[in-house]
Amino acid sequence: MAKETNRIDIYQAVTDDILAMLEAGTKPWVKPWSGGPTIPLRHNGVAYRGINVLSLWASAMRQGFASPYWLTFKQALELGGNVRKGSKGTTIVYANKLVVKDSETDNERAIPFLKRYTVFNADQVEGLDGKYPAPAPIITNPETRDVELEVMFSRIDATVRIGGSQAYYHTRDDYIQMPAFEAFHSADDY
Repeated sequence: MAKETNRIDIYQAVTDDILAMLEAGTKPWVKPWSGGPTIPLRHNGVAYRGINVLSLWASAMRQGFASPYWLTFKQALELGGNVRKGSKGTTIVYANKLVVKDSETDNERAIPFLKRYTVFNADQVEGLDGKYPAPAPIITNPETRDVELEVMFSRIDATVRIGGSQAYYHTRDDYIQMPAFEAFHSADDY
């Protein structure tokens, strides 16, 4: 009788994430600002590879992370950080081979394996004291702000948070999140 396993197919999970993001897209909308995913990095600055890159890119885009750095829960604690309560981690995998020697035939045999880990983006970790700063936005917008619009928006009674790579309204905490002015392609896009 074959042993049933309760394993998650990481390739299918990443494919499902990408398809969901494509299906949720509202063409012909174009993001009018720069920023977003760069090559995902481990806590020590080493770049992730393979399927982990796609998985971490999808998670960063979906959750609006600006930082390219990712840490396990334990790594965050060891560095003096604390994963924010309610943060959702992202699954990555470590692939390798275990080489075993057959005691009867003296032949070596490679057994491939995958080990799953959960990592958190540095944007989800408090107390890292600038150890993992978000990359500075590439300034593509040399224009200046429209003074009349700035005055009008300053009169609106709303909390506006500047930073990150997504623009949205947070209903639960009642604030507007916007990328920095410099990240937009033009003043009109802002």
